[in-house]
Amino acid sequence: MWILATVSGVLLCCVLVFCIPVDVMFRIEKDVGAHSRVRIGWMFGLIGKDLGGKKAEPAAQKGGRKNRMRNARVLWAMMRTRGFLRKFLRLCSDSVHLLHIKRFELHLLVGMGDPTETGLLCAGLWPVLAYGNRLALSNIHIHPDFAEANLRGYAVADIRTTPIRFVGPVTRFLFSLTTLRAVKAMVAAWRK
Repeated sequence: MWILATVSGVLLCCVLVFCIPVDVMFRIEKDVGAHSRVRIGWMFGLIGKDLGGKKAEPAAQKGGRKNRMRNARVLWAMMRTRGFLRKFLRLCSDSVHLLHIKRFELHLLVGMGDPTETGLLCAGLWPVLAYGNRLALSNIHIHPDFAEANLRGYAVADIRTTPIRFVGPVTRFLFSLTTLRAVKAMVAAWRK
């Protein structure tokens, strides 16, 4: 009886931990170089971890081209599985809907070097910006630089989510027949 009570207590504790919201705050700046800072907060900001700073140099890969070809073949086998891409995009869409964006700012100065190309880029982006600025708590500005090739600006976002809400979509994705077929195709491609 005490074993059942212990297991039930541990499961209840895990559920309660996953019900506490997680805050993700990030800032990306691009001037001469790119700088990023990410802070993940938990327990309403009482516990937090800063990520970012200097990037570690990638370690030399053993096998090089052969491993890249094998990884590409495995990825291609997964993507080729009938219905997998649609299922994956559905998971991404469901996940985005579970995020609560408290603040989003994007300020860019963009120039392509040629005024025509800059104009075409801005003509394609501004309708998207009009929709983005309609969303609450968003502040999006893109300014063209017709004189020179240029990309400067920053993006800031504060996002909150509750991990327990992801259990349903992730479980539906992982245990669907399409995902199981994709895993089977990946294993078969890996063994070749």
